[in-house]
Amino acid sequence: MAGKIVLAFLLSVGVSYCFGQAVAGRIDSTAIRREAVADDGISEALSAAPKAEYTYVVNGQELSENEADIRVRPWNVRSIRSHEEADGRIMLRIRAGGIRREYLKGNVCGIRWDSKWFDDGGVQRYISSYILHSDYDSIRRAEGYPKDKVFVPEERHWRRLPPDAVYILNGRRIDGGILIYLEGTLLQKVDLQYRRRDVRRYGPQAENGVIRARTFRTRRPLILIDGERARLKQWLAMCNMETINMQTPVNYRALSPIDAYKRYGRRAKYGLLYISTQCMTE
Repeated sequence: MAGKIVLAFLLSVGVSYCFGQAVAGRIDSTAIRREAVADDGISEALSAAPKAEYTYVVNGQELSENEADIRVRPWNVRSIRSHEEADGRIMLRIRAGGIRREYLKGNVCGIRWDSKWFDDGGVQRYISSYILHSDYDSIRRAEGYPKDKVFVPEERHWRRLPPDAVYILNGRRIDGGILIYLEGTLLQKVDLQYRRRDVRRYGPQAENGVIRARTFRTRRPLILIDGERARLKQWLAMCNMETINMQTPVNYRALSPIDAYKRYGRRAKYGLLYISTQCMTE
């Protein structure tokens, strides 16, 4: 994305919780500190892609699988069609917008995450620093970078954000850590605002800033929980640290539009989020 920072998103991640009457948010801090990602059989649970040789044509241009996967993202895919050729190969014809198209709207163009640890072993994920679009453009011009070349800001260019900022998703206040699970697949817009009326509404925390985020209304990946189709609100509830009891492994994996389409067809053209809630035994 020329002139903008592309936010990286997680391909897979493991968190832990179990359904129960008593809800208490607790993360396995040891696993997070060592950045361990448990699979717990998700690869086996996912629908297997058909065993066939594929060719990939994106906007009329034949590409390798890797090139096509880079060009086709959840936010720019328009259509994917499959056709079996005479030699048995499967051709995927894909229409997609430009990869440099700005996919994250709002005044924030780059964010970085951090964790705040508590004495009881709990953790709070939060956006620790950010860059606004206006910052990025002015820094790029000052550093002499052309518009068609991606500029990676240095540490001194990032603005700090306190852990106690207020987070709003689709008009509702949330635990900010939820956004890390939506970044790159579901987030369409992120704004950071400092307004007096927000302080009156949300209290002193709003003085640290209010982050307003919005998900795509239509360009949403297929969401499967233990193989069953689910709604976005079910996935958000599973990510909410205030409503879950984190005791047993729960994992999710995000698949790109091309990989998801090969496994699940047209309904997964915007990608896939596969969530497993199976409790593992030693």
